[in-house]
Amino acid sequence: MGGPGSSIPVAFTIPCDARETDARNPSDEIFWKLTASAALGGLDFKAAFRIPVFKTESSDASLTTAKLNERSEAVGVLNRSLHIRSSCLGFSRSRIVDAAAIRRFELYPGMRSADRIWFDLKIHIEGGGTITAASAMDKGEAEWFVGELKKDLGMQTRDATS
Repeated sequence: MGGPGSSIPVAFTIPCDARETDARNPSDEIFWKLTASAALGGLDFKAAFRIPVFKTESSDASLTTAKLNERSEAVGVLNRSLHIRSSCLGFSRSRIVDAAAIRRFELYPGMRSADRIWFDLKIHIEGGGTITAASAMDKGEAEWFVGELKKDLGMQTRDATS
């Protein structure tokens, strides 16, 4: 804090076998996005940043996607249950939602910048509650993600989207 702005340090591990940033083919563009949000008095804070990701000499080849998934999953499916883990500033929360309890998925416009919209994925569960499972996704990315979740949860045959 101080001066005309603020800073928030972040740290995360990117798998060595993940695809690098690549904008050469617009129909198969690879970009990495960092999102940050905080509930504040008055207006809440939410921002998304595109960050360049490339392999370097110091990249650790042993940190593969499979190895990192063994440690932690943010949103994943196991035994027809959706596992959602969120964390902020060292505090984390985990939720497990059985596929049978999911009533529908909703793509909610969560953030705008000029003519661009980023969507949050809200999951409506039995009893009327909602859970935000992912944030700040492009519409195509969000629709793909919902489709993959539905397949993994075995929900292709029942209508669970809004």
